[in-house]
Amino acid sequence: MKFFLIIGILIILLLLILIRSYYETHHFKIKRYTIKSDKIKNETAFAFITDLHNCNYGKDNETIVNAVKNENPDFLIIGGDLIVGKRNAEKNNPEKYFDNAVSFLKNISGEFPVLYTFGNHETRVKNKRKSNPVFDAYMGQIKELVDKQQIKLLNDDICNKNNIVVAGLEVNDEAYDDYNSFDKDKLDALMSRITGENTEDDNNFNILVSHTPEFFSTYAEENVDLILCGHNHGGGIRLPFIGGVISRDFKLFPRYSYGIYERNGRKMVLTGGLGDHTIHFRLFNMPEIVIITLKNSRD
Repeated sequence: MKFFLIIGILIILLLLILIRSYYETHHFKIKRYTIKSDKIKNETAFAFITDLHNCNYGKDNETIVNAVKNENPDFLIIGGDLIVGKRNAEKNNPEKYFDNAVSFLKNISGEFPVLYTFGNHETRVKNKRKSNPVFDAYMGQIKELVDKQQIKLLNDDICNKNNIVVAGLEVNDEAYDDYNSFDKDKLDALMSRITGENTEDDNNFNILVSHTPEFFSTYAEENVDLILCGHNHGGGIRLPFIGGVISRDFKLFPRYSYGIYERNGRKMVLTGGLGDHTIHFRLFNMPEIVIITLKNSRD
């Protein structure tokens, strides 16, 4: 009798977990951070999202589009992985890997500047474009938005927004599997461009957008004030006092899974992202849109 009681309780718990996970993978929250610095001249608020992975929140992603628009940010930063870039992506129907991402970009653009840095999924399919049609098909869909400057692709490039310099680092694909292969020369070249934007009379607030947080210690050695990352999806499952359970490279209890971290006086905001791919499962880990407000330290 006790055996069947235990089995029944376990089944109920499993059902409750599945119901909760379903809810979390179909809803999102707004997460807010305030960052203060003497370098901020005028209060600025921007939205930050990553890891949509072609998921859909309402028709043409209108739910997340409206949520971002309602915040009326000064600009939107996209930290990569809007699409699904599987190594064996369907050659005859690539749209299924990016159609929801395209609808999001088309509906969000034109309201405010959109700065888009690639994650590993965009970079992966770009590097395999000869055998995989996803990247060219995707870029063809958003080409008009890029041409009209409604979206700025910020890959190994910078953008200056009223003394706030945003730099986007496209991490080399190999580094996601082998940390030792991280291309530090690319980062150094990007940082030299940031330095070129600073003058004695113009002390800029520097933001680095890089999809993976694994190189935070390296980022924090550079001339940046704020680092924005995603990739780890909050650790999939989050437990009290422990945090994220598993990273995207299947490491248990990753040191960087979610939240705000600090090193060498540099802050990193690591978002849990908006979507998932392949296995759509989250627990105690709501998808999110991040709103970051930059204020002067005296305010």
